[in-house]
Amino acid sequence: MNFDNLFKIADISTVSCIANAGLAAPAVSPALEAAAAPRAYIAQLVDAGLWSDAIRFLAFALPMREGVWWACLSARRAASGGLRSEGAERAAIAAAEAWVWAPAEEARRACLAAAEAMAYDGPAGYAALAAYWTGNLAPPDQPEIPPDARLAPTAVGAAVLLAALGRCGNEVEAHYRLAVAEALDIARGGDGRDMRALSPEYAG
Repeated sequence: MNFDNLFKIADISTVSCIANAGLAAPAVSPALEAAAAPRAYIAQLVDAGLWSDAIRFLAFALPMREGVWWACLSARRAASGGLRSEGAERAAIAAAEAWVWAPAEEARRACLAAAEAMAYDGPAGYAALAAYWTGNLAPPDQPEIPPDARLAPTAVGAAVLLAALGRCGNEVEAHYRLAVAEALDIARGGDGRDMRALSPEYAG
């Protein structure tokens, strides 16, 4: 797995991301905490097989648009695998992707309705919520309510993790591996979409 040139997360605070993501032992063991640089910390999580912790950390490390895009990649994979592949699911993913490509207020607010149609659940529902939670939570004609900064990345992590948990047996870890590879590619300035071809262990 390539941990080089992660320029989009190079300047984040590893300690802050660990705290905001709510990571616990063994992901915050003294040996792992000593790796102050994000690159080194993620590499140690991967080496230790702490996939869910790596995913939750990356959800907080990535910029918000990049994080939502990552959530959409996992949500699309879950949909193509037959997990609740109905119109509402695909519409929620499309709404979140539309916000990523053009993060206007109208596109962001459309993500709330898309998430509601998914009962605020599942990889697609959380991807849409992640996009919505990047801005004002109040109705348009009400005083602004800024979101808690932890909401959007928490939803990103939930989308990625739920997409993996919909798999069977060894496919769960294979999805984790692929998802982490996607996030690292996005952190290098890529779009994550070529990682599947480079992950032969992923059978989904």
